[in-house]
Amino acid sequence: MPGYDYGNPRVRAMKSRLLSREELEALARLEDPPSLIAALSKTPYEPAVEAALTITSGAACVQEALRQDLLETLRKLKEFYTGPAQDNLRLWVQRYDLHNLKAILRGLSQNFLADEILPALLPVGEIPESILKRLVRAESTREVINLLVSLGLPFAQPLLELQGKSPNAPVSEMELVLEKWYFQQAGKALRRPPQDAAVLKASLELEADLLNLITALRYVSHPVEREYLPHPIRELFVGPGSLPPEKLETFSAQDSYPDAVNLLRETTYGKALQTGLEAYQRSGLASEFEVQLRHYRLSWLSGQIQRDALGIGVPLGYLALKINEISNLLWISRGAALKLDPKLIQENLEFAV
Repeated sequence: MPGYDYGNPRVRAMKSRLLSREELEALARLEDPPSLIAALSKTPYEPAVEAALTITSGAACVQEALRQDLLETLRKLKEFYTGPAQDNLRLWVQRYDLHNLKAILRGLSQNFLADEILPALLPVGEIPESILKRLVRAESTREVINLLVSLGLPFAQPLLELQGKSPNAPVSEMELVLEKWYFQQAGKALRRPPQDAAVLKASLELEADLLNLITALRYVSHPVEREYLPHPIRELFVGPGSLPPEKLETFSAQDSYPDAVNLLRETTYGKALQTGLEAYQRSGLASEFEVQLRHYRLSWLSGQIQRDALGIGVPLGYLALKINEISNLLWISRGAALKLDPKLIQENLEFAV
């Protein structure tokens, strides 16, 4: 497909340098951050590790090296694509801008320090890292909005509108209006349409579906919370996704997880939800559903590298795999610093099918 013929072969070459499952599991068996740093110095992360060692050490060195490597990855991706292909990729990576803004708003509302919020950010989107560092040092969520306005960033618009209607709106409402605004803007872009509208549209529907399922799951088996919602639950859904609001509303109204999962057993998310249910029944943790839905997302996106070999599926799939690898390495680093059982660290690594 025009626009991807230069970048896609280069992204496939970058994919070949991702660490294998066996390599990651071996890293998870290391006893401490210095051992991890030494091991990473023998991988494609070597340049980033060497640069990080000049300014820090220990677990902080791993974190800095991974951050630098991710920034370099993003720089390369932006250079590989031009024209409509770059526009399509920019639309997708705005998902990470939303991730970062929500993490900042949530962190500030809970009085987290800037150094506590920064590790949760993924500087992959359109908001430069320098601006993210300014935002995390804001005194309040209101100051974040003011900074977004002064910087001329489009994400300010929905937050300003919410502030006008509800000056003391909680962060959960800020997150919701950001997501609704994003899917509205994405919908306008897809109506143009871009050359690879089908894959881009499917990927955005997937994002909306997962957000909506995670929202709906919060209300399953919680009739009291459903009763005291100030508005119909469908107003919490974003999209459009592939799951109709009516079905999601019925899903959220179930009084047990098995009943809810059964409602969607024939959908594309049926298997992930069933696996999440089985894990939940063992652990009692509702977060098991989110883990499985996240795993489904990773597998779907990585699969686009083969299914959409000439289009946007290649950079989307690679970016998902790269960010997942970095998340795994951050988890390994934290586990090593806390002296966690290597078996526990390995069990919580995430991989695409």
